[in-house]
Parts: sequence; structure tokens; C-alpha cells
Amino acid sequence: MAVLYAVLFWISAIISPIIFLYGIFKRSWVAMVLCFFTVLPFSLYALSGEPFVSYIGYMPLILLLLAVLFYKKSRNPVKKGT
Repeated sequence: MAVLYAVLFWISAIISPIIFLYGIFKRSWVAMVLCFFTVLPFSLYALSGEPFVSYIGYMPLILLLLAVLFYKKSRNPVKKGT
């Protein structure tokens, strides 16, 4: 069972920066939600650490906030001209 946790941890370590960069460049709210779920194992692990390290555990909240902002911008496009 410990091997499964280690594999999931490393897979999310490899995939999460890729999804994050894709979500930022494409302004995709779906990618940010996926990144939220891939960063979740790291954040839960970091929340159990020392106080300075535990601040990293709040990173998924930032990703979720970006997802909401990107979703609102995709639903409300700016109209140019009249």
C-alpha cells in the first residue's frame, strides 16, 4: 500500500506543474480544477509539517480561486464595439 501512495505522489508531482502552466497560458478553468486535485496530496502532506512549511498547504485554495476567476471570465466575454 505504501508503494501506491509513493507512485501517486510522484505522478502528481510530475503532472501538476504541467497542468498548472497549461491552465495559466490557456486561461482554462478546467485545467485549474484538475491542478487543484493533483496538488491536493502535496498540500495535505505540507499541512502536517512545521508552520513555515504548512503555508504551502494553502496553495490549492489559490488554484481554486484562479479557477473561479477563469470561469467567470469565460462566461462573461468582453464585447468590443457596439
